Amino acid sequence: MYDETSKECPFVAGHDGVAAVAKVGPGVKDLAEGDVVLPTIPLLGTWTEAAVVQAKHVVRVGKLGSCDAADRAKVAGTGADSATVADELPLPLEYLAVHRELLLAYKLLEVDSSMKPGDCVVINAPNSTVGRILLQLCKLLKLR
Repeated sequence: MYDETSKECPFVAGHDGVAAVAKVGPGVKDLAEGDVVLPTIPLLGTWTEAAVVQAKHVVRVGKLGSCDAADRAKVAGTGADSATVADELPLPLEYLAVHRELLLAYKLLEVDSSMKPGDCVVINAPNSTVGRILLQLCKLLKLR
């Protein structure tokens, strides 16, 4: 699925997540402290509390609300209450962290755009994140 030869052991795994920019390097113009970003490449090394990445490998999705540096660190490191800290984002932090899964589940239902409330959708063993999201979307769309 991914180019596994591109990383040599040891390395930090992970390609899904959401992060708050703590500091930007010289020459970075599109990002600022407090921006919320998502990774744009696989295996960026998101299974960590902090990382230094190139600006071209993330996309800005919003800005943390009016909070100080300690609150930003809390969100970036431990997952603070997104309703109180991240008030300038398109989605709650929890949803942004699984943005790929949300998009995939939506696209799977969108393939057959002729579905209407009451139609039946068969989902075999929906125990993954995508499966659980599909169940919720079906409920919202009144699909069986």
